[in-house]
Parts: sequence; C-alpha cells; structure tokens
Amino acid sequence: MSIDLNTQGARLLAQIGFLGLSRNLPQHSEVVFAALTRLRPTEEAGPIGLAVARLSAGDAQGATRILAKARQSETVIAFSCLAHAQLGDRATAQELRDELEDMGAPAALRDIADGALAGV
Repeated sequence: MSIDLNTQGARLLAQIGFLGLSRNLPQHSEVVFAALTRLRPTEEAGPIGLAVARLSAGDAQGATRILAKARQSETVIAFSCLAHAQLGDRATAQELRDELEDMGAPAALRDIADGALAGV
C-alpha cells in the first residue's frame, strides 16, 4: 500500500515531531520522523528530525549516521556539524562548518555550526 503525503500533511507531521521533541518525548518523535522519512525520502525534515531526536536521547553517533544517509543540503550539513561536535569530533565539525561557509549558507545555519563548535 502506498500513501501519498502532500506538502501540508508533511509539514503537519514535522510540526508534530518537533512538538514531541519540545515536550522531551524523543522516542515518540522518532516514530513520526521515521514515517516522514519513509513517506518523503528526498526531503530533509525527516532525517533532521530523527537526528535531533537521537541527539536529545544522547546518541550523537546515531545522529551522524542518520544525517550521513540523508540528501546533503545546507541544513543537513549544519546539523551534521552539530552532531559531530556533540560526538567530540571537532575536526569533522570544523570541516562541515567550513563547507557551509564555502557554500554561502544562510547565517542561521552557520550560527548553528558556530554554536556547536563553541561548545566543543
């Protein structure tokens, strides 16, 4: 059986997942983001949400694995930087930050990377 999830439905699922994270329910959010990843595999919301849920659960290694499999966008790279920094892999985190700079990524994404590196 195939489910066609429109943009509005995908946005709603992502909001529900992030709401779960804000309520400190990473396990519940993982279910939502895993479904979103399966239903919209080319979009970044599912993998980013899964990675943030893993980070919330203290599993930076799991977050890096999830993000490595995702389509590499500026946003995925910024969160990969965050995950590598939390893992203690400063060298990779810095390489990812430099990649964001080279790409001309938006300041908000560079700020995520800078904040991650400042905490290492």
